[in-house]
Amino acid sequence: MGSLRSVATMAAVSFLIQGALWVVLSILAILTYSCYFEPKEEMSQNPSFTAMAKYYFSDSQCWSSLPDRKVAGITSSRDLILLVSFEFTFNFLLTIVSLILLFVIPRGSTISFLGWLYSFLFLGFAVSVTDIVAMSTFSADKNTLDGTPTSTLVSLTNMLLLVSVIASRGVVYWVLNISILFYIFMSATMRLFKACRKLDEDRSKMNGNLNAAYDLRNISRLGASRYQRKQQVFGRF
Repeated sequence: MGSLRSVATMAAVSFLIQGALWVVLSILAILTYSCYFEPKEEMSQNPSFTAMAKYYFSDSQCWSSLPDRKVAGITSSRDLILLVSFEFTFNFLLTIVSLILLFVIPRGSTISFLGWLYSFLFLGFAVSVTDIVAMSTFSADKNTLDGTPTSTLVSLTNMLLLVSVIASRGVVYWVLNISILFYIFMSATMRLFKACRKLDEDRSKMNGNLNAAYDLRNISRLGASRYQRKQQVFGRF
């Protein structure tokens, strides 16, 4: 499993960096939802990207100078923070497992390596699915706000476009993540099946050798004629 361990090492490093970054972004979104970041600028005049991000990810009680979320027709803050919580949980666990996998790859046995590798793959796929859900949510809100005459909501649309790209990890990185996860999964599973098949073959050979040794022992004890009669008796069953 030398090449598989090398690919797993590169994937673990990549997901460790991505997971840590997404954990930080998720924490910022959660703090924004709890009204931790107070506005330092007038929201109605040339709202910045940061101000729009604060408005979008915060609870509706945090702001009074912007249209209500229900009026705007975008995703509720509770549903949004639930999605962010999933992002935080999966990325946090993926970061921890990636770090452990980096220690297991050069030192661990095959069994421990495969155990942590499949845990890594599960969390990697979970993160990828959550990314798609997040991107779809942001894109749907952007489409809802398209064509609105209010300058504030236009700024929110531009912010959602950028956030959608970030959620999909620039699309390119998302595709690369999925590709490397599928490659590792297929390689590990095929090698695991081959190892199990070889184990069964070795076990069959061992059983065959034991049976042959037992037969030779019976022949030496009973003699050839008695052993042949015994074989004929068992042959009738």
